[in-house]
Amino acid sequence: MSGTVWIDAAEQPLSRPIRLDEAVWLDEARWSDVAQTTSYTLAGSLIVEGGTKLAGRPLTIGGDNCWAEWSLCKQLLALSNECGLKLIVTLEDGREFTVLFRHGDGDCVEVARLYERQPQDTDWCRLTLRFLILKEGRD
Repeated sequence: MSGTVWIDAAEQPLSRPIRLDEAVWLDEARWSDVAQTTSYTLAGSLIVEGGTKLAGRPLTIGGDNCWAEWSLCKQLLALSNECGLKLIVTLEDGREFTVLFRHGDGDCVEVARLYERQPQDTDWCRLTLRFLILKEGRD
């Protein structure tokens, strides 16, 4: 289900929170709280180690109908270049997450422009944002 997603900075709020309409948490169902590794001893016995992940869940916001003006895309690209910037993502159902941009998994701000020309601030672009959840709720 798509809905409105709000994004704001955690420590120094933005002058105006960012609003994305028709946005979807794309990878919500692609996560397990269990971390597990396996290895073998020299004798061939299996060793299984496991634990519960405490943070690091991916939060990818986007979808076929997640569009934003180029001016907003530029703002998000600038924010993504602030190392360690914590943001608050609020989903339409009220859930809040403290997140960082996820730089290690492709572009953390992916912008697909409609036209192959120099964009104008009012041009529409399809937007995908990749975050890493630090915790549920606010810091």
